[in-house]
Formats: sequence, structure tokens, C-alpha cells
Amino acid sequence: MSQSYGRGRYQFQQGAYQGYATQPQRAPYNPNYQPRKKSGCKETVGKTKKTVISGYRKSNGQFMTFVATQNNGDNAHAKGGKVITNKKGQEYTRWTAKLINKTIGTVSTVSCLYNHTTGKLYFPDLNLVANPKAPNGGYWGKSSRPKR
Repeated sequence: MSQSYGRGRYQFQQGAYQGYATQPQRAPYNPNYQPRKKSGCKETVGKTKKTVISGYRKSNGQFMTFVATQNNGDNAHAKGGKVITNKKGQEYTRWTAKLINKTIGTVSTVSCLYNHTTGKLYFPDLNLVANPKAPNGGYWGKSSRPKR
């Protein structure tokens, strides 16, 4: 039960909302405002003049970030001495990404593929895709194409 307190003709109840508000001021969902972003990705140029793609993702109560750069060495464009191309003729570059799960505190390194024609970064083992050119701040999330 709520307890009433106050002086004179103004009575306040503890646990009840005052004024015109029908819900607490910090409600978890308000249809009048745009919902928060759950993922983002951007492409920048690092100190060594290399392209760096970084992003964040919040899903299933986990907050993950990544930083990806192009591999060093002679086999950056090749797999066993051959250029990486798909059936459509699109060229891919091997990249390395550092995944950080900020909720648990784990750090892992994974390999990924950068598509030159679309500008997307694919994580084939995790079935994720990062698109820094997507509207509204980029996207990092589930890939629509199946695992290979």
C-alpha cells in the first residue's frame, strides 16, 4: 500500500506518480522517441596509413567491439598463391580482427574477409558482417548469407 503524507490540502502518496505523467520519467520504452542504436561501424585511416574498420554491437545482453586491419605480408590478397575471388568475380582481401567482449572481458582474434566492391567486412566463422557505409552510422550484425 502506498503511504500518504503532506500538509494541508495537498496530499502526496509515496510510490505514486505526480503530475501528468502516467509512467516513470526514465521508462524503458517511449514510442515518441527514436530507439537507441544497437550496432555501429566506421572506417578510418590509422597512423600507419592503413584502413581500419571498427565497430560495436549489443545483443543478447552482450556488448562487443572489434577493430580490424589488413593483414601484413605477401599473402594478403592470396590464398595458397591464388587471388581470392568468388563466382561473381568480386575480389577479397584477408583481414584480421580483434574482438573484445566488454561484458565478459574476453579478447579473441579472428580472420575476416574485406570485399573491395561493396566495402563490407565478413566474419565467416561467426556469420557476421560489418558495413561502415550503411546509413545511420554503419552496421555490424548477422549476415544474411549462409555459412560456407
